[in-house]
Amino acid sequence: MDGRDSPFAWTLALTLGFAAFLAPAVWNGFPFVFYDSGDYIEAAFSHEMPPFRLLPYAFVVALGRPVGSPWAAVPFQITVQLAVLALLARLPATPGAPKRFLLAAFGSALLTSAPWFAGLLMPDAFAAPAILAAALVLAGWTRLGRGRWLALFLVPLCGMVHATHLIVLAGLSGLGLLLWRWNQVPRAAALALAGATCVAWLAPPALHAATQGGWFYNRGGSVFLLARLVSAGLVQEELPRLCADRPWRICAIEDRLYGDENDFLWGHGGVFFGRAGPIGDWLGESPELVRRVVLAHPGRTLGFVVRTAARQAAAFGPGDVFDPLAFHMQHALERRWPDAVPHLLNARQEHGLAGAKAWLQGTGMVTMAVGQAGLILILVLAIRCGDSQCAVLAGLVLAGLLGNALACGGLSSLADRYQARVAWLGVAVVLANTGWLSRRWRAQRL
Repeated sequence: MDGRDSPFAWTLALTLGFAAFLAPAVWNGFPFVFYDSGDYIEAAFSHEMPPFRLLPYAFVVALGRPVGSPWAAVPFQITVQLAVLALLARLPATPGAPKRFLLAAFGSALLTSAPWFAGLLMPDAFAAPAILAAALVLAGWTRLGRGRWLALFLVPLCGMVHATHLIVLAGLSGLGLLLWRWNQVPRAAALALAGATCVAWLAPPALHAATQGGWFYNRGGSVFLLARLVSAGLVQEELPRLCADRPWRICAIEDRLYGDENDFLWGHGGVFFGRAGPIGDWLGESPELVRRVVLAHPGRTLGFVVRTAARQAAAFGPGDVFDPLAFHMQHALERRWPDAVPHLLNARQEHGLAGAKAWLQGTGMVTMAVGQAGLILILVLAIRCGDSQCAVLAGLVLAGLLGNALACGGLSSLADRYQARVAWLGVAVVLANTGWLSRRWRAQRL
């Protein structure tokens, strides 16, 4: 370790990185909120969740209970994001890790949506750290030393908060086992990641059993899948045969089966708002409906999933995040944190963030697209020069981005924020490996 890697250098780098990631939320005057944030605030006190969400993230929001404010979740989320960036900076076996960390942190803070999602009261803040932590376990098992245990700890911590995170981690764990069989990663790393992923998968139903008396994941998951099939038009095509068999609940709203999955779930179909009958009926019927429609149209179902996943992979903008939401959030805060209501109403988000959203949609999208190209370049150069560590890192992060697109756009719902929450990883990895890229590029040209 030289002077650049001294404790003082790390303390200064981490402090500056924390300030950069905290800046958007401080500028806003309140943590950013989304439609779902109200459910998590309520669950932080009651431990009861709607049937279409997981409970664990509510415990992150509950960090604010002792201080009487939802603000406490934001520093925790920033700390998790900076932790994986610090591990990323330590991965190369060369001095200057604090400098690499600052480059990755400041670049991500200034050029991408990373700090905006860090300040958002949503599980989205943990999607990118889950992918990067899993990649670091496999790529850095030897070089990270004791840091590998931090990466391993972050895998279930970041994975358990959302069903899409669990799906992506399962895919990365499977790739890790394949890479071990191909002698690209240590056996211990592959097994450790698989074990941490299992812990992540077991945590939500265990918490639900302890607080809600039932061992389950997301009770509404099959309804989301049904909504995707409605969006594809496959349910409507199969409906005559289904309704001839028995009076399914969906047969009663045949005239409302149009639009995308959000229309079906939250709009005129209103499954989750009770406008289409008791939610319990939908929870009971949707698994069988999904099974029958998929079996009737397996090829078209797969094609639809692949097409929408491809569209999701190219969506880097903020979408409907950071819109004014006091009309929706005020009630939840009045119930649990009434003193925070004036701060919500005075937040910049409630008075419009058109300029910030335009920047995230434009410059941020270009920067994050360049980051994806940079990941591909690192992967190609690493394979050509035989650097298995960089190849594994870049390849797994790319796989995580594609897995996120598949889990969200293909299986859940197509929304810009789903990819924007993770696409900044490309920028971070490229910036942390700028020196490596420069050396390899020169070597390839000589």
